[in-house]
Amino acid sequence: MDVLSRLRASVQATVSTTVSQISHALPGNPVFREYDIVSQTPICSAGPGLFWKAYAAKKKSTSQDAAVFVLEKKCLDPFSKRDKEFMIELLKKGIIQLTRLRHPGVLTVQHPLEDSRESLAFATEPVMTCLADVIDDQSSVDKIDFSPVEIKYGLYQLCNSLMFLHREAKIVHGNISPNSIVIDAKGTWKLFGFDFCCLNSSPAGQSPLWNAKEPDRDLAVAAQPNLDYLAPEFGRNKGIGSVQETNVSISPSVDLYSLGCLIVSLFNEGKPPVSYDDDFEMFYKRVGMINIATSRILSSIPEGIRDLVYSLLSTHPEQRPELDFITQINYFEDPCVKTLIYLDTLFQRENLHKSQFFRSLPDLLPQFSTRIKLCRIVPCLDIECKGTPAMVPFILPSLISIAKEVSSDEYDKFMLPGLRGLMKMTEPVQVSLLFLKNLESLLDKSSIDSVKCDLTPLVARCLDQPSLAEACLAALPKLSSKLDFPILRSTLLPKIKKLCMDSDNLSLRVQGLLSLAKILDHLDKWTVLDEVLPLLNQLPGKNQSAIIMACVGIYRLAFEQPKLGIPKEYLATKVLPALWPMTVEPGLNLVQLEALIQLIRDMSSKVETAQKLTLKSSMDISLEHKKILDETFKAPNGLVQKPETISKPLRGTTTTTLSAKDPSTIMATAGQTLENPMRSSMEKPARQPTGPTLTLPPAPAPMKLPPYTPKDLTSSLINSNLKNLSLSHKPTSDPAIFSNYSSHTSLLGSQVTNSFVQPRPVFNQGGFEDIPLLGSGVAQPNFMKPNTTGRYMPLSQNSNNLNSLSKKDMDDLLS
Repeated sequence: MDVLSRLRASVQATVSTTVSQISHALPGNPVFREYDIVSQTPICSAGPGLFWKAYAAKKKSTSQDAAVFVLEKKCLDPFSKRDKEFMIELLKKGIIQLTRLRHPGVLTVQHPLEDSRESLAFATEPVMTCLADVIDDQSSVDKIDFSPVEIKYGLYQLCNSLMFLHREAKIVHGNISPNSIVIDAKGTWKLFGFDFCCLNSSPAGQSPLWNAKEPDRDLAVAAQPNLDYLAPEFGRNKGIGSVQETNVSISPSVDLYSLGCLIVSLFNEGKPPVSYDDDFEMFYKRVGMINIATSRILSSIPEGIRDLVYSLLSTHPEQRPELDFITQINYFEDPCVKTLIYLDTLFQRENLHKSQFFRSLPDLLPQFSTRIKLCRIVPCLDIECKGTPAMVPFILPSLISIAKEVSSDEYDKFMLPGLRGLMKMTEPVQVSLLFLKNLESLLDKSSIDSVKCDLTPLVARCLDQPSLAEACLAALPKLSSKLDFPILRSTLLPKIKKLCMDSDNLSLRVQGLLSLAKILDHLDKWTVLDEVLPLLNQLPGKNQSAIIMACVGIYRLAFEQPKLGIPKEYLATKVLPALWPMTVEPGLNLVQLEALIQLIRDMSSKVETAQKLTLKSSMDISLEHKKILDETFKAPNGLVQKPETISKPLRGTTTTTLSAKDPSTIMATAGQTLENPMRSSMEKPARQPTGPTLTLPPAPAPMKLPPYTPKDLTSSLINSNLKNLSLSHKPTSDPAIFSNYSSHTSLLGSQVTNSFVQPRPVFNQGGFEDIPLLGSGVAQPNFMKPNTTGRYMPLSQNSNNLNSLSKKDMDDLLS
């Protein structure tokens, strides 16, 4: 149960924390139906009391970057109900007025103010920070350090914005301070916080008139203008201790006084000329003493603007300079400021003036900070490229110059989106040529995906254009080191081979061969053997010395690189036969010929060495096999006997002398002699180093053959015939013949036991009629013709037809 309780508590804590975080960033306002918050951490705080929190966001419908300003009403809970209601109405008034204004120097509202039970919210263009955060965060690690050019340009922008506000909108801002200056994503300083603005109250056609209220002691400080930047005119009509609220007639010069205080805070570590510490009594008391304080702090102001600041901080409104005069002082005659001003007005310029400006821009770029280049210059150049493609050849050098100086992450975020569209342009050709000339720098900044998706198609497309092919081939080796092998082989290698084979330009063909030589290290062995080296044999115009030496260079690199390792068979059958004809070309000089001959020598030497090693290895293997066979026949204890040892028992003698002409005797002897070595090897104990000894049963004794006595066939035949005389007329069998034959067959059968098996002889039907001696119906056994019946037949079936021999016949036979 304890485990379940802890688990339940952990889940509840996680859910409550998540809900709290989400409610902090998304307090249930209708604005969040159209915008997604990118980060829950606010970008900056702005407005009176810095109550507005700006969050980075994206519009759901277009995925465009934006900023959402949120004011949570609960942050006003420490104030009284009266002050809280007053402040909410005051803040709503300022945003409504901001939404009505449209000017490059005023923050642009994309979604109007939405009021919900928990918050106020509206959406604007993307913002970077608020000037108050920059000034107050001097000790922060992530602080933004403005360069002198950024400060000059920012002040110049504020002057132009105030000029629009005073002359065209007829509005006095009334609260120019760091809290009311917002810096957008491009680095432009823009007006914000129109909560205390004063509108023109005079009828149309008459001189404008602005009436404002003096600060109210009874209201919270957060509901009042910033006293440290407020002009003295707001406190002249109210005496110390007075509680009566009075209106003050003011002029646009009150904003100029506030501008002077802002300039002082920029160069004085964020401190204004006079700090009232939100004390109204001190403000009313010291409004006429401002000149005494300013004289001590002007030393921190740059000399070029020091006199201007002194005049802006005058307690007499009529002594403050006009905005037209301010924008024309030498302080703003900086070339960098003029460049940024020109970029803001590009849409008003003619193409001729633009081209001249863009030609000089690369020389001025080193004077700008990286933030100005990326946030201010690059966006202007991208817009001009999209709007006026004819200006791209003049703009691209500046973009490439900036790309070389930024980091890889900055290049991917700020540069690549604009350059990607330019890489796809085919006209004018100067665009592609500029990319090729600076390909190495772009490769250093690009990621692997960018190289694959952006730069590789650019190079492949340029290889198909004759005017760009040579520059492309020169840049190709730099690209090959960043490409995957399949892309290099399938995309670029075929185009290089086509140029080498089909181009009529000798210089282009040579450049193609040199490019092949430089990318060999990025190819595998089989690609070189199957595609690169065969190409050298097929090249047209190999009688040109430049082509020959380029081929020699490729052969040399492929031959010497261990990774490739051209086999000796390939060298002997394809490379060397292709090199020898080149030696007799008349276009070669002595040095070139020597280089070619030396390559042939080196390759021939390698073939010779490799072939000798192959043959030596083959001989060594043969000798090793022979040695193994010799060792086998010299095995210990005669386990494996030599052929002559095995055949020796076959040449031994038996106890009985056999006749060579007797087949049965030969078979019996062979059976005995073949059996002897087998018996001898079985009788010898096996050599086993360990384990029990296996005892074999004794071999059977050899069969003893009876002595063979030759028979007298003549006597046997006579006896047989004599016996036949006494037989009946139809004899069925002759026991004597069977007896004699059985003795021979039994003898033969006993001799081939355990050796050879001889087929049993059978008698043929009818006997030998060509032998008249047999007569009497006796059948002669036929050993050559087998009996198909599988059984013995009668010796004679025609004995009745035989005539008996007379005594005379017998005498003739015996004579």
